[in-house]
Amino acid sequence: MRSTLAVQESDRAIINHICHLVEGMPLALILAASWVDMLSFAEIAEEVTRSLDFLETDMADVPLRQRSIRAIFDASWRRLTEEEQAVFCQLSVFRGGFTRPAAQAVAAATLRSLRTLVHKLFVTLDERGRYQIHELLRQYGGEKLAAAGGDASAQTAHANYFLELLHRRAADLRGGQSLEALAEIEADFENIRNAWGWAVAQHDEDAINRSLDALDIFLEVQSRYPEALALYRQAQHQLIPSDSGAPSAVWARVTARLSFMRLLSTGETDALDSLIARCLQTVQASTDRSEMAFCQHLNGTYQGLAQQDYTAAVVSLQQAMIIYREIGDDFGVASVLATLGWFQYLRGLPEGRLLTEQAVELLRKVDNQLNLSASLNRLSEMALVAGEYDTAEGYTQEVLTLRLAKKVSIAYARAMSGLYMLLRGQLDDAAETFGALLEEVKLYGHQLLLTYLSALLSLCASLRGDSVVARRWAEQARLKPTNYPLGSLLGHWAMATALSGAGEWQVALPHAQKSIEQIRLLKSAAMCTWLLPLTAALLAQANRPAQAVHHLALAHTHPFSPTAWLASWPHLAPLRVQLEHTLGAEPFRLAWEAGKDARPERCDGRHNRSVGALLAAPLRDVQSSPRMAGWRMSSGPRRRITALRPSQTPPSTYPTANIA
Repeated sequence: MRSTLAVQESDRAIINHICHLVEGMPLALILAASWVDMLSFAEIAEEVTRSLDFLETDMADVPLRQRSIRAIFDASWRRLTEEEQAVFCQLSVFRGGFTRPAAQAVAAATLRSLRTLVHKLFVTLDERGRYQIHELLRQYGGEKLAAAGGDASAQTAHANYFLELLHRRAADLRGGQSLEALAEIEADFENIRNAWGWAVAQHDEDAINRSLDALDIFLEVQSRYPEALALYRQAQHQLIPSDSGAPSAVWARVTARLSFMRLLSTGETDALDSLIARCLQTVQASTDRSEMAFCQHLNGTYQGLAQQDYTAAVVSLQQAMIIYREIGDDFGVASVLATLGWFQYLRGLPEGRLLTEQAVELLRKVDNQLNLSASLNRLSEMALVAGEYDTAEGYTQEVLTLRLAKKVSIAYARAMSGLYMLLRGQLDDAAETFGALLEEVKLYGHQLLLTYLSALLSLCASLRGDSVVARRWAEQARLKPTNYPLGSLLGHWAMATALSGAGEWQVALPHAQKSIEQIRLLKSAAMCTWLLPLTAALLAQANRPAQAVHHLALAHTHPFSPTAWLASWPHLAPLRVQLEHTLGAEPFRLAWEAGKDARPERCDGRHNRSVGALLAAPLRDVQSSPRMAGWRMSSGPRRRITALRPSQTPPSTYPTANIA
């Protein structure tokens, strides 16, 4: 063995994996380490997974009985009776532990046989009352089971038990027993994953069909998007019809849920139109009305999110609504209501918020907190767009107090809380919130929320005066594009702010304009005020100082403008000094008053047709200004923003919109 072996940082994860594979067994670690002079750590991990016989040595100073893991296991195996050996072999099909009822159902294990296996150290009993088998022992038992020809029947019994558990818990996941159902599925998810894989490999369409609804709800609630995509793709690939054959109903159900997961987590739309059309065609030939409603909901979501064809989206969603109401599925009705409300809102129609409120009311009635959290987040965003900051934060806080909510919904609510901190100028707290959330959301694989967080981290860095870090985060946001207007707004606002902070005005301008486009889609007077400081800087750069002062004045005085964050951006104070110097004291004062007086006609939300006009019109020919390449604001000394302490925390209700 090499005594001078240098372990690289990149090796540590693989070494940890090896330790996990052997579950810290000292002898197994020693035997695995004896191969480092010939194999890489990755190769050692692969060999440990492949065969127990790898864990042996021919070193002369090691007693014969300790030269391999198999030799030790063989000695212990001979101490078991034939009945105990048979039971243990059957138990080797479990993954991640098991309960006594599961052992009885799958392996015909009695309480007495389990106690014997515990006493002889083949099985352990943990503090939760679950039985565990060391991974290497489980591998040993699996080999014995295969040699006896019993592995297929044991795997089938195992799959039947755990997929039936999912089917039995489907109704509970939709109602008042959600917490208990989620906990049971979570405890046995390794077994469930293995059971699903076996059923898929055996083309057991009945088992897949019966377990699919509960599996889908569980994976979505837990925000386990990468696992969901992998499991559904595995099934879709195995069940795909031949070139001449028609797809089965189960293939269509799996494909529909895979498509929904792709839309909601990654935003991927490649080939979705043809897949969804095939699902609809397949389900129309069946009598499964619930699945027809699901596929219409999927199609409506696709038309709205991917195609921005809200007319087609509403048609499909209304068809789904009719079916769900006819079959008495309040869970489905509430889900479609929420989506319909969201799209009507994105179309700028006032009934969007009303429909979402109806969905929330129905979700409360049926005690469906899983979907309630997502709908409350949408109401929070609608209130934010309307400039109702206190109402928006109230919805966000309710999500965070729910006893049961989707993990990604909780993450979104925390991101919104961080946005409120940013608007208050609490940059340290906001950046800490966004940074912690980013690591969590990476585990979920939710690309749309990663876009939000990258953009918000960029804005924090810009407000701290660090344009280099701000640009890096803004570029990360651009790598994860989103069709959601708020996500697009945040991404382009972040990039424009970062670029302007670095003096790259010509490159910043298109991003500012794209931000304005999103504001006009949302018809948000409140968010219009967020961009006023940025557009003031761009106008000043284009030698339009009076209009720059108008924007700056409105940013500081409009009732929808959250003014506290303005003091944080280190470029604004020098900008104001520069503008006053350029215009002179009295013209500056007059321009400031004119800016304040402009707000009722331009940006108070009662004239939605002109929302964004105050920003867009003066910028139309800014890009051609010869001054865009020649003037750079002085940022002055960088300063650190101190987070508010508990005694300084502002009240939960704010004046009309001044988050301060």
